[in-house]
Formats: sequence, C-alpha cells, structure tokens
Amino acid sequence: MNESALAVAEGRRNAIVFAYGAGKTGKSSLLFGPTGYAAMAVDIIFKEVRDQQVQVSFVDCILENVRDFAKYYKDKEHINWEDITLEKIEKDSCEMKDNSDDPIQVRNLTRLDAYSYTGFMDLMRNQNEFRDKFDSALGIN
Repeated sequence: MNESALAVAEGRRNAIVFAYGAGKTGKSSLLFGPTGYAAMAVDIIFKEVRDQQVQVSFVDCILENVRDFAKYYKDKEHINWEDITLEKIEKDSCEMKDNSDDPIQVRNLTRLDAYSYTGFMDLMRNQNEFRDKFDSALGIN
C-alpha cells in the first residue's frame, strides 16, 4: 500500500477505494475507520504532499446508479429530503464508462478539496452521515 499511496502523492497515479457487499456490514469502517485501509493510505499521501490540495470524490453505486455524494453535499442546503426518489437518483446518476482497454471513468464527477488528513477524514465522516440520511430518505436501511 505504501508504494501505491506514494505514487498518488507524486502525481503518477489516481486512486480509487472500492468496497463491495451488503448494506450495513462494516465496509465504511473497514476502509475509513481510524485504522482502515483508506485512512492509512490518505495519511501516507498527506505526509508526502504536506500543505498541497488533494481533490476527492465520494460515489456509491446502488441499483445500477452512480450517486455522486460530493455533488449533493455541495448543494445540501437546498435538498428537499421528501423529494428524494429512485427516479431522481436515476436522473442525477453519473455516467460510468467502461472501456475494456482503458480505466473505468465516471463522467461529470464532482470533486471536493482536502488540505490535510484531518480535513479529508472530516469530509469522509460528513459524507457517511449524508449517505445515511440519503438512504433513510429512500427507505434503504
């Protein structure tokens, strides 16, 4: 993991953290808890880049839709939670491109800026809380 995290810090690579499984089984804790895999990698990255900005996105795939939580998070003050429906999710879903010879790409993905490990972890905690509220509005729990 150290080598991959350093490649991201040096700008030679992008990174994705991916977890698959049933809801409420601890995927987020495994990845983003204090000793989680992503938390450790992000710590390595920020130790290397120090005060530089790192751009992050938070997505989730549910029912074949790619939810861009950073987009919703940026507009969180204007969300009417009663209007959240699967149809709206499908309409707002990001387009995922899978070319067998190239990396998978998600078009129109919103990016948030993080300037430190603590800043990233705060964004991650806020995104998790936001996702839980979003899922509650959809009745997915």
